[in-house]
Amino acid sequence: MSLPGCYFDLGLANLRRQYGNHIMPGVPVCHLAIRNRKFHTIASNYVRRSGRQWNGIYTRCLLNENRNEVFSPAAGCYQINVLKYIGVFPKIAGWPGITTQECYLIDGCPIDGGCYHPGDLSRVQVRSGEDATRRNVQTGYNYYGQPMCMNYNPTTPQQYLTGYHQCRQAGCVVDPSISNQLIRQQFYQLATTLPLLHQRPFWNGVLNNQ
Repeated sequence: MSLPGCYFDLGLANLRRQYGNHIMPGVPVCHLAIRNRKFHTIASNYVRRSGRQWNGIYTRCLLNENRNEVFSPAAGCYQINVLKYIGVFPKIAGWPGITTQECYLIDGCPIDGGCYHPGDLSRVQVRSGEDATRRNVQTGYNYYGQPMCMNYNPTTPQQYLTGYHQCRQAGCVVDPSISNQLIRQQFYQLATTLPLLHQRPFWNGVLNNQ
């Protein structure tokens, strides 16, 4: 209760006390449920002005008093439509059936019935690579609460590589099981479908990271 936006899972905590830490390993008992940047700014300003320590009971009051500010699109939300226009799938936030209010609370952009991460206005490129919020996480499977970034269900080498490229364009983090070696294998499979004349130049390009 000492950190703004945090949620303590009492049910999971009780299960672990009773049966040990092997219950749902990798799932945090305490996690950041409200990630809305405007809320966190309002909360830190309140703590600074009042001189009090933060208490979880302030959360609902601050949300009610600042509804118009918290439940409004982030500055980078307009970029979602830009990404869609140029054919880049935006990065998914949330879960199936997420409400508009819930989407705002996790700092998302509710657009066309979905919830997406806002674009980064400080750079032209869409960020890809490891998510800044990850801390010593070894695989994508034990990062509890992280939504699927985008639909990615390839069947052919071309679909595999195109999907991977779109994931990176959108700034998504791919599961660690998708290694450089696996990507190279997909390129090799793709090379074998080309006319013989083009296979060697294509594969040389892959090996030279072109």
